[in-house]
Amino acid sequence: MQSLGVAHHIGLTVPDLEAAITWYCDRLGFGDVRRVAVGTLEIVLISHPGGAIIELFGTPDARRTEPEHCDVGASLPYEGWRHFALETADIEAAVAEARANGIEVISEITPVPPFGYRYVFFRDPFGNLIELVQKG
Repeated sequence: MQSLGVAHHIGLTVPDLEAAITWYCDRLGFGDVRRVAVGTLEIVLISHPGGAIIELFGTPDARRTEPEHCDVGASLPYEGWRHFALETADIEAAVAEARANGIEVISEITPVPPFGYRYVFFRDPFGNLIELVQKG
């Protein structure tokens, strides 16, 4: 489809909506919390000053369709989405800030020369993998 643009947002189901809002806002700098009710479901959009948007679905009886992963390799045999990625201009500073904020960093900074970037992975409190990417 030639008319597609850049990614708009990712959707993430969490068992505790308020805890997710607090974690993503306090730890990663998201804000601009907007809420809407669709029937009995509450949906929350949070956005980052850098442009990333996450759509949170609070589902107290949410259940994983696969085990929680502590590394990316263990997640690869399962079908479906693996993680989402956020771009940073300074990956070393971002990792230091993540650790200082109590975020579980689960990989080392790894270069990928064919793609032209470096990456590192961490997890949110619900076990979702998040990748930080620095171009160049």
